[in-house]
Amino acid sequence: ELSELLGVTKRTVCAYENESMRPSETIANKISEILDNQDIFRKINLFDWNFKFEIDKKENREEIDLNPFESHLQEVLDDIGISSYWYKKSPIPFKLSLYSNLPNEKDERSFYPLFSGVSEEDKKINELSFNCLKMFTELFHTNSLFIVNNDIKIPDSLKKIKIPIVRIRNLEKVDDEAEFIDLIQESGN
Repeated sequence: ELSELLGVTKRTVCAYENESMRPSETIANKISEILDNQDIFRKINLFDWNFKFEIDKKENREEIDLNPFESHLQEVLDDIGISSYWYKKSPIPFKLSLYSNLPNEKDERSFYPLFSGVSEEDKKINELSFNCLKMFTELFHTNSLFIVNNDIKIPDSLKKIKIPIVRIRNLEKVDDEAEFIDLIQESGN
């Protein structure tokens, strides 16, 4: 916008910003007028970033193809009463995010969002995706868990990492969100 208002190229404006080039007196006066006008600036409150977003569950479910294990997991999460958002085609180290359905989320604010990896169909845990989930969790100071099928053997090396690993049969026994949170916290110890 600034380059268009000044009638110069974007590269020239960058050179002015980097002080590798000085503007002429007429350009300097134009810059002064534009910056004094304040219409070009966007007001951003750095201390109060409230990102509010709504996820339409029906819209997102139609777009993704879940394998049988993931479909069963989605049914279990629906029964518990937890919202989920699947990241099937993203280059991120987890497969889904879990959110509270409760209207007052303030009590659980430190727990959600919960990022989760899901066991693959090859009957073992992918250690690379597990370690990526661990790094992502540490980087963003969030909670995470790894959901596995009942017949998958969990290596001892992964049990030492403080990410809860939960079998689907244990999730099937959970009735509500409070029990879900307790299960996750117990599994992480």
